[in-house]
Amino acid sequence: ALTENGDDHLPDATARLAYSGKVGELSIAGLARQLRVQNGALSDTRFGWGLSAAGKLYLSADRVSDLRFMATYGNGASRYIGVNFAPDAVLDPATGTLHGVATFAAMAALRLGLAPGLRANLMGSYQHVRYADAIAAAASIAAYNREAWSLAGNLFWSPVRNVDLGLELRHGQRTLVSGDHGKLDRVEFAAKYGF
Repeated sequence: ALTENGDDHLPDATARLAYSGKVGELSIAGLARQLRVQNGALSDTRFGWGLSAAGKLYLSADRVSDLRFMATYGNGASRYIGVNFAPDAVLDPATGTLHGVATFAAMAALRLGLAPGLRANLMGSYQHVRYADAIAAAASIAAYNREAWSLAGNLFWSPVRNVDLGLELRHGQRTLVSGDHGKLDRVEFAAKYGF
């Protein structure tokens, strides 16, 4: 079973370096953290880390249209990637060993200003999880996530100041460690008043 564990003794350390200019923005970020389990006779500690690069490139002088992207890779950093899509680590109760979980995630989004008050967005994302070879075939993780991707497109209209009306179409697919997979197709409507 997946559990949230609060046995870490050290705080997570993060750092980010960002650049902003006329053509866009770029950033790199890093994470270092301790993963620790103390459960009766089972006790182990391992180092978790993550690296991320992101950016936004303006496609128009008025900055209404842009291309955004981000790629992240880490081992033991899953809590920061994809809203806990994968565990940070997996404990092998037979050996008492805490195995790290490697995660890669990427996304890209294109925002296009079509007319005053009308914009469209196209988005794609992908995430892949790699479990340690020692536990990859274990039946206990068969229901854990292995991979997911999604594509979405939306159209937003701002008829008056502070009001946004939108329509979005989304398709996504997810695969588990066992090979089972499923998909999601969704149509969403949105109305927002900003104040």
